[in-house]
Amino acid sequence: METGDIVFVVQEEGHELFKRSGDDLIMERDIPLIDALTGFSIQLNHLDGRSIVIESKKGDIVTPGDIKEIPGLGMPCFSRSYDFGSLYIKFNLIFPTTLSKAQITNLRNIFEPTPEPMVDDATEKVVAEPFNEERQRQRKDDQRNQQRYAHEEDSDEGPGIRTNCSNQ
Repeated sequence: METGDIVFVVQEEGHELFKRSGDDLIMERDIPLIDALTGFSIQLNHLDGRSIVIESKKGDIVTPGDIKEIPGLGMPCFSRSYDFGSLYIKFNLIFPTTLSKAQITNLRNIFEPTPEPMVDDATEKVVAEPFNEERQRQRKDDQRNQQRYAHEEDSDEGPGIRTNCSNQ
C-alpha cells in the first residue's frame, strides 16, 4: 500500500450546560437570592465525569449578572495539553415572588431601610404596577393612530383624502 496522510474532521457537539469559548467553558446558573447574599455551594458534573463542588468566598455577595471564574476547570489548552482554561459561571438570581409581613419586618431589621420621602398635603402618591407589554403596545398603537388622524385633519383635504402632487 502507498503511504499517505490521514485527515480527521472533528465536529464539536453542543452541551446543555457548558458552552465553549476557546480553552474556556461558560455556563449560566440560577441561584436563589438567599444564596446570593449568604453564600452558595454548587455541585456539578464536569465534562470529564468528575463531580465538582464550587463554593463562594465567605462574605461575597453575588449580584444579578455577576460572572465568577474558576481557573483550571476549562478545556485543555491547544498548545499546552497540561494546562487548562477557566470555567466562567454567569449567575441569574431568583428573587422571591412574595414576602410575608414577618419576612418584610425581618429584612428591614437586617438591612438599613431607605429613608421615607418627605410628604406634605401637596404631594401626590401613586402605586407602581408590574410592566404589561400588551398594554404598552396598545398605548403606542393608539398614539400613532391619534397622530395620523390629527395630521389628516390638519391637511386641506380632510381625513382620508389624499392627493398626489406631481411636477407639470
